Amino acid sequence: MISIFASAIVTQSWGKIIDCLKNNNVFVNAFFCGHVEPSISDKRLNYIKSGYIKPAQCAQIAASRCDGELMFLTADDAVYEDGFFDKIWDKYIESGKGDVCISSSASERESLFKAEDYTMGDRSDSPVTFSFAAWKKSVFDKLGGLS
Repeated sequence: MISIFASAIVTQSWGKIIDCLKNNNVFVNAFFCGHVEPSISDKRLNYIKSGYIKPAQCAQIAASRCDGELMFLTADDAVYEDGFFDKIWDKYIESGKGDVCISSSASERESLFKAEDYTMGDRSDSPVTFSFAAWKKSVFDKLGGLS
C-alpha cells in the first residue's frame, strides 16, 4: 500500500486526485491536513483538521498518519496518469523493498518543473521541498520526517 500526503489547501480539486488513486492496482490512500475542509469524502481520503498553521507543518502532521509501506509527498491538487502509483510500487518491489527513494518527473501546464524555479526568492541555495518522490515509511520515520 502507498500513502500520499500533503497540506490541505485546494480541497475543491480532491475529486480528481481520488480518481487518480483509484486507477491503480496497488491500493493508494491519501492523508491531507489543513484548515480548508473538503466538501467530498471517500474511503481513501483521510482529512485532519488543523488550525491556521504553515503548509509544511500540515504536511508533517499528515505524514505522521500515513499507514502505507511507501509514502509519497504530493500537492493536494496534483493529478497522476493511470497506473502511476503501480509504476512506483513496481520499482520498489524491483529494489527488493530496500531503503530507496523513488522519484518522478512532474510538470505544470505540460512543462517539466525546473528546480531553480522553486527556490526561496533569489537564494539559489535554498532547499526545494522534496515533492513527487516515494520512500519507505520506516526510512521517513528514522530520518525524523520532512525537516
